[in-house]
Amino acid sequence: MTSIVDADLTAPEPWQRLEATRRYAPAGAQATIAALKQDVVRWAHTFSENQVADPISGLPDWLQPAVKDWGLHLSLYGAANAWLIFVGPSPGGSPTSDPDVDRLLGSSHRRNPTLGWPHPSFWYPDRPGFGATIRRWATSAMTGVAPQATEGESLTCTLMVNLTQDQFANASDVNLDNSSTAAAYFWASVVPVARPRLVIALTRPIYRQLSAALHAEQIRNLPSVDVVMAKRWVQLQSSVTVLGTRCPLLLTTVPMHPSRRSFLGSDLGPLYRYLGETARKARDLT
Repeated sequence: MTSIVDADLTAPEPWQRLEATRRYAPAGAQATIAALKQDVVRWAHTFSENQVADPISGLPDWLQPAVKDWGLHLSLYGAANAWLIFVGPSPGGSPTSDPDVDRLLGSSHRRNPTLGWPHPSFWYPDRPGFGATIRRWATSAMTGVAPQATEGESLTCTLMVNLTQDQFANASDVNLDNSSTAAAYFWASVVPVARPRLVIALTRPIYRQLSAALHAEQIRNLPSVDVVMAKRWVQLQSSVTVLGTRCPLLLTTVPMHPSRRSFLGSDLGPLYRYLGETARKARDLT
């Protein structure tokens, strides 16, 4: 397996990675992202399947072999050198009302990793708002280590991974019987290339799957953290430091899945602060 050879691409600070990836951003990337922010539906109708380049084609030759099979084993989109990785149980069951948008942004080769620019699928307009929530959470985490970070910069350093494929369902109903193999693949093939500093499991079962795929000597348990949500609802979040991955990383949980609509209108300030504090802990790992 080919690994990233430019040390700056996997630096401990996410903004060192951002600077190192700028030279790999394809021409027109900023215009594409600006169009997505304005209106993802209009953008999808403007560009045909052949006009929008497969993200993997923009990666340097020495990196392509290391990531070309990621999409065969996992449902994913985002940065090949992600500082932050979200891991979920399912690609979701939230199509838009426009089949052309689903076809363009939901097709498998559109989910190959990018380098130097945010992946278009971060703006996928799903009805429960999963994409919008992930964008907000990524920005909240990244601004914990760089207060002036923009949303686009945050997403340039972020990867979204799902351990199950072709299983469109509520996250709490997903059958995880086959995800242990995917969790092992994640640690063996994705982590050594991306070298993340922070991995956030979006559900407790996924956190347990990821932890179970590690050897006991690779894990250093950390004190759990209380996150006080709206209406005095408290969630105890578990975290471990993962060793033996060429650089240490923090594996942690969050109080709620991004698609839980019942909490989208609540005061999520404590959750955003928790994400920023967790990112600082990950950056400072030695």
